[in-house]
Amino acid sequence: TDDFKQSQAAFGRSETRYRALTDALPQMVWIIDEQARLEYANERWSRYTGLPFDPSAPPSVGSIVHPDDRALLAAKCARLAHDGECESELRLRRHDGQYRWHLLRAVPLGAAAKPAARWIFTATDIEARKSAEATVAQSATELSHRADHDSLTNLPNRSRLMDRLAQMIDEAEHD
Repeated sequence: TDDFKQSQAAFGRSETRYRALTDALPQMVWIIDEQARLEYANERWSRYTGLPFDPSAPPSVGSIVHPDDRALLAAKCARLAHDGECESELRLRRHDGQYRWHLLRAVPLGAAAKPAARWIFTATDIEARKSAEATVAQSATELSHRADHDSLTNLPNRSRLMDRLAQMIDEAEHD
């Protein structure tokens, strides 16, 4: 019985370290089983989604995925067994109902399991990066437009005229 007590104590310490580690991460972390049921979620997941994690009645992970991204997630998850892992950018719903972009990564739990029955998911908030990408794309579009259009009339400028004229001459020469 001393061995059993020592094993239980070691297991308890291991569980405490595991929870402390996943709760300290800046990402949401969760584990799903072979039926895609939520088996574990770290504290950040619960705070972010506003959904308490109850192992006896786990919430559905799909319920926090943006409706437009659910098909992408389903396709990626369908390929998990074949690919062994996946990474995808999608929107997840916060506790206030707002959706934010995340980098979702899934890896098998237990490298020996082929095919894996359980998967570890992490979600990293990339909203700031996506916003910056959109701003850069918008700025590039505006700069391109400004380079070819008059700022007062918004009509094509001389540079644009000369470019189009050169294209038309080139097309006429090749016909």
